[in-house]
Amino acid sequence: MYGHSVLIFGMGRIGSAVYDEMYDQVDGHILGIDLDDKVVERHIKTGRNVIAGDASNPEFWSRVQHRESDIHLILLSMPNREANTRAAEQLREHGYKGPLVATAKYSDDVEKLLEAQIDEVYNIYEEAGTGTANQMQKFLILPREGTPDQTHP
Repeated sequence: MYGHSVLIFGMGRIGSAVYDEMYDQVDGHILGIDLDDKVVERHIKTGRNVIAGDASNPEFWSRVQHRESDIHLILLSMPNREANTRAAEQLREHGYKGPLVATAKYSDDVEKLLEAQIDEVYNIYEEAGTGTANQMQKFLILPREGTPDQTHP
């Protein structure tokens, strides 16, 4: 983990999108971590800096050398709340005091993740809906008051 400002655990669609979006912002000092060797291999072929690892496994942390001052932000984007919660616990037990961000699929998970010392939680479906609505607004042209509505015959 040495030399990386941002860590992303879970390199599925969301983790990959976050990686790509943040890469330039942190001058490439970003590392993706995924449990699935095939996923890791696919990312390496596309030029992403990704390693295999299980963030919820204490043994993973005992093998990892890192300096807390290097890591400024961690995203937990694994497919279920339990994995994100275990990873947060492992990170805190190993001395990480910086911000933890996680993704959640269900609104019930948001509160439980916040209780696990995660600083910010994003419900992926809620965020996708908000993002889609924001993008759709550019296509929405409402008729001005006093002018006929030309969209309906």
